[in-house]
Amino acid sequence: MGKYAKYSKKYNADWELLPCFSKWLQRASDEYAGKGEAFCKICRVALRAHKTDLMKHTTTITHINKVNSFNVQKQPFYLHLVHSINVKSDRKKIRDLKLAMFIANHSAIRSVDHLSELLKHIGDSQFSDLELHRTKYSKLIMNVIAPVFLNELIEDIGTSSYSIILDESTDIGTNKYMAFCVRYYSCSQLDIITDFIGFVEIEKATSEILKTVFLESLEKSKLNIQNLIGIGTDGASNLCGKNKSLFTLLKEIIPHLQLIKCVCHSLNICASNACDELPSSLEFLVREIRNWFSHSSLRQLRYRDLFQTLYEGKQPPRIVRLLTTRWLAWYGCIKSVLDQWLPLKTHFNLISKSKEGKSVHDITLINCWATLSQVTNAAGDHTFKELSEFALRLLSLPISNAVVERIFSVMNATKTKVRIRMSQSMLVALIRIKVHNSVKKTMLYFV
Repeated sequence: MGKYAKYSKKYNADWELLPCFSKWLQRASDEYAGKGEAFCKICRVALRAHKTDLMKHTTTITHINKVNSFNVQKQPFYLHLVHSINVKSDRKKIRDLKLAMFIANHSAIRSVDHLSELLKHIGDSQFSDLELHRTKYSKLIMNVIAPVFLNELIEDIGTSSYSIILDESTDIGTNKYMAFCVRYYSCSQLDIITDFIGFVEIEKATSEILKTVFLESLEKSKLNIQNLIGIGTDGASNLCGKNKSLFTLLKEIIPHLQLIKCVCHSLNICASNACDELPSSLEFLVREIRNWFSHSSLRQLRYRDLFQTLYEGKQPPRIVRLLTTRWLAWYGCIKSVLDQWLPLKTHFNLISKSKEGKSVHDITLINCWATLSQVTNAAGDHTFKELSEFALRLLSLPISNAVVERIFSVMNATKTKVRIRMSQSMLVALIRIKVHNSVKKTMLYFV
């Protein structure tokens, strides 16, 4: 054994009161976890929480030079200068937040370095002092805008009943994620809202792990689990099977919990089984018609000339590709073939889709019940309170799992091969901003 035993000590906050440590010593943040529990504010280094090590650090040449360069007596204007740099006006903060919002919705983070320089050279006084690059924009997106949107969502939910729509998928970096969306009735917007909560990275998709992840996500989001009335899944056995699935485990905690399987997945199974009863030559015909034109511009040109000759110069409708994983594409593909098989149906199809005026059929259920929930009698009491609350709770139950599928589509469009190093926190922040703006139907003027 050596002369001195190898053991760890805890950081002592009283050290900060000593004259030799008071100007530079503080406890290390989580960012420097594992590198020591003490931190030098001047040298920006983590130190071991031993008093002897801290005393040695005060005698190093690097520390002494930096202390002298930051000597307030030698630079009496230093504190005033730092204060004037760090304190920004509200106008500048709003400008920076709007630019960060624009970048999060429409561009890559890396482009900010060039955009900020371009705006500075335009000549406008509002951008002459712009000193923001991708590092600070990333922090604004992850630590300011996205958390504010999440808090706004949680406050809007409040004590209302809500449903969680969830699904699992893998991104381009082979990271497995569980995505959560919430569906609830918003008293502020008088509408049923479906918004994005966040991603959670998982290693395995077993029911026990999914239950732990699910409960931790609700606790982190500060949502009352007793107000959860339903979950929506795609029908996977680990999510909604009758033997030890995520739903059965949650049912033990929340007895009133309802399971809603994805309508799109269910209808797709029904349609797929129905198509199995049809001759396989029909699917082959629909698929190969598109394949015939897909890789030959000459074939497309010849067909277009023929179509324009027969139908007075009209352009032929686009032939949609038949995909087994895109439910709506089946309808579009078959319809495009039928429209060109019997061209006369095109005219009646356009008339049926025209909107010459609104009728009672255009009033949605949500608008109806939202209006009834606000109706009061002469005494100020809500006339249809219980009935409207019951109806809005039913409407708050998840209908389809497609919203989470679209979240993964946004994820794949955001985290691409050229952006594979994007962290999970940045990915969640970007998707939250995009989905939140889509739900609120706002873009730039959010401040």
